[in-house]
Amino acid sequence: GNYDSYDFGEVSVERRVERSRQRISTQFPEDDQPSDLLTDCLYEIICLCESEDIVLVGVKFPLTKEFFDELGSKSYRADSIFKAHHLPVLDYSRAYLDSISYFRDQDHLNHMGSEKFVRLMESDLR
Repeated sequence: GNYDSYDFGEVSVERRVERSRQRISTQFPEDDQPSDLLTDCLYEIICLCESEDIVLVGVKFPLTKEFFDELGSKSYRADSIFKAHHLPVLDYSRAYLDSISYFRDQDHLNHMGSEKFVRLMESDLR
């Protein structure tokens, strides 16, 4: 289906929590251990950007309150790698915790949320 205009707020809180837990268990199957492959790929991207004089900016995308709460301290720690290389990280993970209607699921914005987010990020990048 087309979820561009889907309002995740129409889903019960219990179901939103359940879906968040399911997504997190998929994203972090090994007790919050960073993937060596993904870490190596990130280092390659950083090196390539440095060699090509490309400005690299990390972005932590907005999350629903339920997903954010369930996620807790789980992280692949990409932001730490960015900071170790003196690269900026824009953290929007909490930007729309109270705006459930901006989401099409627990961790993706719908069309309305995307438009708001683009304007917010444009403003911050200026």
